[in-house]
Amino acid sequence: MANCDEIDYTAWQDMNELPNNIFPKLIDTVDEEDEEEVDDEENIDDELSIDELGREEHFKCEDNQLLEDQQVSRIKREAHRAYEKQTRYQEDILLRTKRLITRMKQTAEQY
Repeated sequence: MANCDEIDYTAWQDMNELPNNIFPKLIDTVDEEDEEEVDDEENIDDELSIDELGREEHFKCEDNQLLEDQQVSRIKREAHRAYEKQTRYQEDILLRTKRLITRMKQTAEQY
């Protein structure tokens, strides 16, 4: 089992907890399911009991407390997905910026 300090750190990085207006999706893309996500969907029944605690409730740990392995796996998986979404968001910003710079250069050359 992981120490709660590690879980708290990972959970704080979960971009899914941020409102959509902070990191809006700029380019619509269909999220591709990988094999791990398909396997994870099979374990949904196990996670439902954890989710029943309420989405608003967050884990508050003391240094000597440990989370269950299922909770650790779920938190890590959600943090990883959030990291991937944040990476796609940053790539979208980079693409838009490059396109804008190219258009500005073309416009400047015309005048």
